[in-house]
Amino acid sequence: MLALSSDEKLKALAKRDIEGATSSNEQATLGDGWWTLAEKQEGMAKKQIQGRAAHWYKQALPGLSGLVKDKVEKRLTSVGPITRDDGFSSGVVEILPRIDLERDRVVGGWEKRLTE
Repeated sequence: MLALSSDEKLKALAKRDIEGATSSNEQATLGDGWWTLAEKQEGMAKKQIQGRAAHWYKQALPGLSGLVKDKVEKRLTSVGPITRDDGFSSGVVEILPRIDLERDRVVGGWEKRLTE
């Protein structure tokens, strides 16, 4: 869907992402593109875009050296743990304790069901 965006920079970056990258330098460059895009975002959008940059950085890292490797490692550290290839953390978050049954509803009420 991002490759169909009306934002030309996002569209071009998404198309490059779909095409993929095989060399470490191409992978790092693609990661840099996502990272640059993330710098213009806030909140969850920024984290998700940084996650995509991390995806490419993790692939590139074994073949990198010198300053480029240092930059990539620093960026990966700043993003935090990302353990899945899709750019999302694999940590489990229990959401039920975070739900306020009176406040967190649009229409109707909550129904508590037990599942097997």
